[in-house]
Amino acid sequence: MTIPALILIAISLVTSAMAQEQHLFNGKDLTGWDGKPGWWYVEDGVLTSESTPEKPCRRATYLVWTGGEPSDFELTLDFKLSPQSPKSNSGVQIRSERRPDWDTFGYQADMTATGNLVGYVYHHGRGLIAARGETVTIAADGKREARKLENADQLNAAYRPGEWNHYRIVCNGPAITLYVNDVLMCEFTDHDARQARSKGIIALQMHPGPPMKVQFKNIVLKPLNDTATSDPEAALVRLLQSDAGVQEKSDACRRLRQIGSAALVPALAALLDDPALSHMARYALLGIPADAASEALRAALGSLQGEQLSGVALTLGERGDAKSVDALAGLIGHDDPGVVQTAVGALGRIGTPEAIIHLRAASIDASESLQTMLNSALLHTAGKATDKGRNEEALAIYDDLRVQSRASDAVRGAAVRGAIVLRGAEGFPLMIESIRGEDPAAQEAGLMAALDLREAGAAPFLANALNSLPAERQMLVAGVLGEMEDERAIPGLLALAKAGEPGARLAAIRSLAELGTGSLVPPLVELMQDPDAFVAAEAQSALSALKGQVADAAIVERLKAVEGAACIKLIEVVAHRRIDGAKPVLAGLMTGPDADMRLAAIRGYGRFAAADDLGVLLDVCKQSENPTDITALGKALVAAYRNGGTAAACAPQVATALENASAQAKPMLEKVLRRIGGAR
Repeated sequence: MTIPALILIAISLVTSAMAQEQHLFNGKDLTGWDGKPGWWYVEDGVLTSESTPEKPCRRATYLVWTGGEPSDFELTLDFKLSPQSPKSNSGVQIRSERRPDWDTFGYQADMTATGNLVGYVYHHGRGLIAARGETVTIAADGKREARKLENADQLNAAYRPGEWNHYRIVCNGPAITLYVNDVLMCEFTDHDARQARSKGIIALQMHPGPPMKVQFKNIVLKPLNDTATSDPEAALVRLLQSDAGVQEKSDACRRLRQIGSAALVPALAALLDDPALSHMARYALLGIPADAASEALRAALGSLQGEQLSGVALTLGERGDAKSVDALAGLIGHDDPGVVQTAVGALGRIGTPEAIIHLRAASIDASESLQTMLNSALLHTAGKATDKGRNEEALAIYDDLRVQSRASDAVRGAAVRGAIVLRGAEGFPLMIESIRGEDPAAQEAGLMAALDLREAGAAPFLANALNSLPAERQMLVAGVLGEMEDERAIPGLLALAKAGEPGARLAAIRSLAELGTGSLVPPLVELMQDPDAFVAAEAQSALSALKGQVADAAIVERLKAVEGAACIKLIEVVAHRRIDGAKPVLAGLMTGPDADMRLAAIRGYGRFAAADDLGVLLDVCKQSENPTDITALGKALVAAYRNGGTAAACAPQVATALENASAQAKPMLEKVLRRIGGAR
């Protein structure tokens, strides 16, 4: 068989050799398409839709191809979005459901004028499901697994803003693959039992938003023909062994990964030393679960150099291949720094006891740069050991790294946190030691570990240690205690709020507001009278923030007992919390002898008065002769009317009160009557 014939057969299984292609757009009119009248037209031989300030697009509308619902196909088209509007957005619907009013639901090859979403797969029910530079698989239960394919920003360089760009969309079985200007953007495989679709309409989108113009041309559909041969694996293997180009062989590797058969390993292994195809061969081998794939990768370690050797080491690490540990350890002394780095990283990913032994042995006389690599790998192995229940092994690593002089801040901090958390309650002393110390990385790790161990009782232990910490550390710990939401920390926080340094006192009061209930009302009322104005203000804010009706009831009881400035501040708290149970107390204060308390009560009552409170306020008006009080009462009456009142219900009450009002109050009541619509 000739090579061209071989290529034709193999590519027909992947994305190329297909049944007769179909041009979906004739370049002249909308024949074969259905769109909302007035939104789609042909301009200079190009399908076009445009929104303007005079004609905005308020909801997405689609131009639907009426030729059927294809299943497996390659769709190619050219598209352009107006550069004048950076927020221009459009897309190509594939395998989608048609809905009324030129709407759709399903998969979309996304696109934007700036390119930020070009090469993404979007789904109306699930959002952005595959990003540029990703290989994504969604399992039957909806679980999403993503792997990095390439750097997303580098891939986006293939897109040309404001110019014509070429989309190639391949739908084959459960897989959707996107290319822009012949550059692979993402791969998406959908097994979701509820939302995956194997066929559906094709449509073009006009997106709502600012004025924009979107255009499409050269729209070609090529149905895939998966019956071209009875042995697709053999055809793909023959393609790999032929003189076909890199693109064709790369596509074949992607298809072979999906097939995942052990029989494919030899053909893929033969490409591991090919600079142009080694990456794709490793990609395919990574997806083959059979031991034969690992064996082939291990065998290649002894014959490769440079990037190809690094790549194989990396792939063995990603496979978690325990049998490659000795061979990978042998690469730690390699002359190529890139090979050393990937070998060390692979050992860290594998994380077996044997891998740990090799990494620790290499640390004995390691250079500074090598030690940095080894530390990161060892940290990774500690996590692996924990996952496997090898806690003592993990603790030994964490304890070594947290005191190692050459460990970076990030590694040291992670080791401290791991050492504390893995010990559980027995790690509390180390937690306090780390927070108390002078190492910022360890301090932060200790605080994070406290949050991790909240269920183990870290909060009361941490609160009891507050007095032994420096003031700036007390502030940090107080904040963490607030996040932990454990009432057992209240005594320690309350002690700090009463007697700590100014900044620490404020932090403690803020956390008490997060934790407290009614029991905190008396001490917070006391703090609200503190000589330090900042402390007093923070305590007042905390009272306003306390949760629950128990706190409301406790505040009302304190309101009955306090006087002077404290009473005025507590009235403000009551008004902020809108405590209806406090209204009788406020009503009494509105007619009391203290002018300041009287005015505060009127204003506070007015902040949450309702139409039902109109009678109470009018009774106070009858007794009031103070001009300031009368003005405040007028505002409170209007506020009460606006909160659920009607002119029919409220005006007669005000009119009756007006008949018996004092000379000082009558002008105010007349004004209120006019405001609510009564005749006067």
